[in-house]
Amino acid sequence: MSHAEIMRAIRYHKNMTQQELADAIGVSVSSVKRIETGSMLMTPHIHWKLFTMFPLTQEILSAIESVRQAQSFLADM
Repeated sequence: MSHAEIMRAIRYHKNMTQQELADAIGVSVSSVKRIETGSMLMTPHIHWKLFTMFPLTQEILSAIESVRQAQSFLADM
């Protein structure tokens, strides 16, 4: 499970924009965008903030699976 998948799934599950997530965890929206595209790894600080605010619950793990399925579907098109 990549950092990009985790972050995207949390946003999907919480119905948040990249800006809203960035504001919630105290980072720039460009950091969220770069993490989600895989061009930046989550720093320990961002990782801590994200999982302190949004613990990995079964619902978020299900959202991660939904994101994976959607990406697979789109890749097959």
